Amino acid sequence: MKNAPSKAFCLLVFSLLAMLSVSLLNDAKFNLITPAAALTGREMPEPVSACTDFFECQLIEQINRTADFLERNRNGKLLTVDPRPVQPFSEMVRLNIVTQAGGYLNLYRMFRRPMDRNYAAMRLNYLTLLGRSGLSNGPFDGMLGYVMLQGGELLNNQEFKNFGLSIADDCLTYPWLTLDPGYMCDMALAKAYALTRNQAYLNKLRLSTAETASRQYPNGGFPHWYQDGQHGGPSANYTAWMIEEAYMIRQGDPENPDLTVPIMKSLPFLRSLVEGDGSLHPYPGEPDGVGISTMSSIAYGLYGLGDHKLAQLVLKKLFTKQLSGVNKGAFPDGWDSPDGLWTSTKPSILRTSLVFWDLTNLAADRLVSKCTSGAATTCTITPSDCNPEFAGLGACSRNYAGVNLCLNGAQTKCVNPDLVVFKNVSCTYPPGYIDGQYCNNWQRTPGTVKCIGATCSQCVYNDEMPVPDCLDDWG
Repeated sequence: MKNAPSKAFCLLVFSLLAMLSVSLLNDAKFNLITPAAALTGREMPEPVSACTDFFECQLIEQINRTADFLERNRNGKLLTVDPRPVQPFSEMVRLNIVTQAGGYLNLYRMFRRPMDRNYAAMRLNYLTLLGRSGLSNGPFDGMLGYVMLQGGELLNNQEFKNFGLSIADDCLTYPWLTLDPGYMCDMALAKAYALTRNQAYLNKLRLSTAETASRQYPNGGFPHWYQDGQHGGPSANYTAWMIEEAYMIRQGDPENPDLTVPIMKSLPFLRSLVEGDGSLHPYPGEPDGVGISTMSSIAYGLYGLGDHKLAQLVLKKLFTKQLSGVNKGAFPDGWDSPDGLWTSTKPSILRTSLVFWDLTNLAADRLVSKCTSGAATTCTITPSDCNPEFAGLGACSRNYAGVNLCLNGAQTKCVNPDLVVFKNVSCTYPPGYIDGQYCNNWQRTPGTVKCIGATCSQCVYNDEMPVPDCLDDWG
């Protein structure tokens, strides 16, 4: 045969084709490029010495450095995961893959770089291939649902969107959503509502955020979700995460009547956690201490509330905990201690992924801000300028003094968080369902109401309290 290729050449071509076929994620419809090409395409900002804005330069430089670490440590595999076992499997997926996908989607949202689209699509494809085997079948899946919906929207991919909507549908079936797990489902519900305008998503979301708002402590903190029934006290870690989640929920449901005030009330608590050098001091009653990835969440919360100086101080301290050498861009686990599996100073893919998502959330939100976060002007609450918290209780015509606040880049209507209070009451229900179970008799159970002056909301059943007296009648 004339000009027939050599055997060696054929073997080489076959090997290259085999390598390409192994990558189930190399799908042309996502305009994927090879990792090597992607790494050479990442443009770093100007040197720090020439930079005058921390959030435009040092923050983006750190994000790019961390993104490069995550790609260098795929080690020829499709994904970057922590080698240590995380159980259940759904937590490995959520804390490694979902956070990385969210981070790369944020980078693509900011810069529209093909490499960021590539890396996001690789992870979203993997999550889609896992399907329900990667889920916990509980509210924690809402975080995955949110990222899938965000990916479906940004990458114009119906398969991603459908998977995300299926998780939002799961959230509709959970009898009660509250605190951190509730907010994770609320992220998916808010994004699903924003994309579909399906009222069922909004109704479930509003029930959840109303119940969670009633759990906030007077100092602005929220409890650990798993300690709530034991009255474990405010948690630094969980409050930081929940404010970050609340920002994402609010983007999908800007008229939510139970988000603006809890976010605003959290500011004194977040500030109280920061030492003079930007480190976080252990919070009384915090059983697990305050972790490294909590620093990035707190910085995001502070920035959105307008304390840019304190947010920068925390981030500068966080960046000093970055590892060096071949691990440049990575962060250690937990509290930078050499003791224990989850507090090792070795590179932690899991912890680095959490920090990566936090930092990119902050940076991406800055880019699309419609106002300067924290900017506030005094106002009078009137029907034409009335925040949903006040509108929901018919309190728009009382001429209360308030503020128009730029909250995480989006303007609020006139609001006064100090006037919104929660009271413990005894809720009364007619025969019927409560918390997914049927009761034959009238029920009285502890709950809360939200009040502005003498006007209060309907009673919100509080599921940390004892069940109603008619328990024996439940089927």
